[in-house]
Amino acid sequence: MAGKALGTKVIRMEKGSTTITNFGPGDNMPIVTIQLTREGTTAGATSITADEKARLIKEVSDALLRILQKPLDSTFVVIEEVDPQNWGWGGLPALTYRQQRAKKST
Repeated sequence: MAGKALGTKVIRMEKGSTTITNFGPGDNMPIVTIQLTREGTTAGATSITADEKARLIKEVSDALLRILQKPLDSTFVVIEEVDPQNWGWGGLPALTYRQQRAKKST
């Protein structure tokens, strides 16, 4: 039995205004999710900066436009920051894995 494609409703809220956009089964709406550990890129930071997030969103969206001809207004980029203790790598918590890897390289 063939499945029926369902539409998607996207709700955007920005500074007091709400936009609801309905995408039907024939619409191509790329959604890119970037998952990063919640660590800054500079000493003492606990998150990537708003400017870094904006650059990621712009460059990923531009790549989809350039490579796949996906319009910017139908491309969604989601950045999820995950606490390092909630991230596993190589069967270990990520920080433990990094420490073990660092010891091996010295």
